[in-house]
Amino acid sequence: MLKQGWGCIINITGKSEPDRLNAAFSAKAAMHAWAKGLSRDVGEYGTTVYSIPPGRIISEQIRRNYPEEYRKSDAAAEIPAGAYGEPEDLAVLAVFLASPRALHQRDGHSGGWWLAALCILNRSVTPAPPEYAS
Repeated sequence: MLKQGWGCIINITGKSEPDRLNAAFSAKAAMHAWAKGLSRDVGEYGTTVYSIPPGRIISEQIRRNYPEEYRKSDAAAEIPAGAYGEPEDLAVLAVFLASPRALHQRDGHSGGWWLAALCILNRSVTPAPPEYAS
């Protein structure tokens, strides 16, 4: 990436809001700090580093380990939008960040996209009214 003068590193780091004492949260915080430091080292060479800390994304493991009724009540109580994210939500965001459409963010000021990624994947934003949905 340094040799070609551009590139994009995308880390999928896991949810970042601690809800109890858990050693995994330290590792996730370290990944965010590492990504920020790396972005400062490689940004001048046209390489961007993003961290995407998704909220709760549905997976086969979640489906296998938690009955549907539990998932529904958990989502209603713990997720502002009331539903788990889908893997496709995460994929669309990662593909966008790696695309030429995100080039205007590749100037070392990508903090806004980190926040956007956090909001989108935590589903903590109010969905757009139907007239604005694409």
